[in-house]
Amino acid sequence: TPTPTAAATPPAIESAPSPVISAPPTSIPLVEPPPIQPVSNTVAVPPVSDTVAVPPVSEPAPTTTDSRVLDLPNPPALSDGPVGNLPEPPALSNGPVGNLPEPPASITPDAAQPASPAAAASDPLTGIGTVDQAAPQGIQQPRMEITKTIPSDGAIGTPLIYTIDIQNTGKTTAYEVILEDPIPQGAKLTGTVPQAELDAGRLSWELGTMKPGDQHKILVRVVPTRAGDLGSTASVRFASHAAAITRIAANNATPAASTPTAPIAKAAATAVDSPDPAKPTTNAATKPATISATKKTGITLQVSTPARAKVGDVLTLKFTLTNHTALAQTGIVLRNEISAQLEHPAGGDLEYPLPSLAAGATKEITLQVTAKTKGAATNTATLTSGQKLLASDKDTIQIGTPQVLTIEQTVPPQASIGAATELKIVVTNNSLAPTQPATLSQTLAPGLDFLATSSQSDYDPVNGQISWQLGSLPAGATATFTTTVRPRQIASKLTSLVRITAGTRILATSSQSMKTVGSKAP
Repeated sequence: TPTPTAAATPPAIESAPSPVISAPPTSIPLVEPPPIQPVSNTVAVPPVSDTVAVPPVSEPAPTTTDSRVLDLPNPPALSDGPVGNLPEPPALSNGPVGNLPEPPASITPDAAQPASPAAAASDPLTGIGTVDQAAPQGIQQPRMEITKTIPSDGAIGTPLIYTIDIQNTGKTTAYEVILEDPIPQGAKLTGTVPQAELDAGRLSWELGTMKPGDQHKILVRVVPTRAGDLGSTASVRFASHAAAITRIAANNATPAASTPTAPIAKAAATAVDSPDPAKPTTNAATKPATISATKKTGITLQVSTPARAKVGDVLTLKFTLTNHTALAQTGIVLRNEISAQLEHPAGGDLEYPLPSLAAGATKEITLQVTAKTKGAATNTATLTSGQKLLASDKDTIQIGTPQVLTIEQTVPPQASIGAATELKIVVTNNSLAPTQPATLSQTLAPGLDFLATSSQSDYDPVNGQISWQLGSLPAGATATFTTTVRPRQIASKLTSLVRITAGTRILATSSQSMKTVGSKAP
């Protein structure tokens, strides 16, 4: 056999035998695998063949494994080293272990260094707080006052509106103010001003930050659905912030004895209510900002409505809006609610998104409504920006044919026998036009003696009646008459009856009584 050349067989492979790839010894005969037999209910285990030799120890173990090893693994032997895939425990150090941090080791100022963000994330003892120049400092005393007002009575199916007033009457700012109010049982919600968040029958308003003197007015409209007491309890939550700053000297530097640096002095001056004469420059810089923040809320609403009207009249409501701030205001919505006595083609709840209102500008808006039924009609107007109530105005209009002339008597509850006593009569014209001439008469009880009147009158001693000729009264005008009488007998009730008549018609009437005390003269 010819010798192979170097190119055909590399010397490294030829001189390095490998027990893994070497052929089995020639003394071990190769055995053909038995043919596959059909599976039966009885599985026979063939005896171990004598011709199969056990491989030498130097050879690698067969790669095939029995599946039963995965079901019942042998427990690992205990040792000091890592077992399986478990990592070794970390070495003990001065840092925090688990959830129980050890006290930090004592350090010297020379060794202290600013903590890195990575250290702050891993060490719960590393600080994260900061303070800006606008943070409140010193004593913080916000105080929230809340008032809830609801009509004294109502009717099933008739809408009623109750109000919630909240104001910061304290000396400092309140933050994260939240007002909550559950919808009263026995009522259905139909609207709120400003818009509220509703969750499981509970209304809430996020009012944000309220400075000293800031206030909000909340309107809630519900419709009673059953008889009985109707009401709910409103609550307010808020947060108070307080900050403090100190200056830490750098390494190898001597801290100042008592003189604060300029940024700290400026921050402290912002929290002071009164100006500091020792720091005029700092206070002058912060004062305009405070005034500007207060003026930004200066938007006013004034509504002009007629006091009285007749059924069928078309009434003009005039809304005057004024922006008193130094900035243009956008996103303002004017909302007007009218009661059942008034009518508008668009309904009883009207909204008008306003265009941008320039700084210092005034805008007038008119709305025409029709008087539909008799009664006291209520008109409620509100000005909102998002969920914040800027201004509101509420007016009452008397609709129908009200009593043109009314009488109001002032009679003392008791008088002494023989003492001169004054009885006062006030007549008022409630109409929108002058009245026609009429007659005013006063009839005295038999126990009262007539003495005099303040104006020209006629006295009938037989009937105890005093008469005045009442001329024409302008619209809204009043006329006052006084009668002086003297009680002459003891009685629990001595009556003064006053009437206004025109021919045979009685236009108005009033009756008042008084009690006399004392004793008759001998």
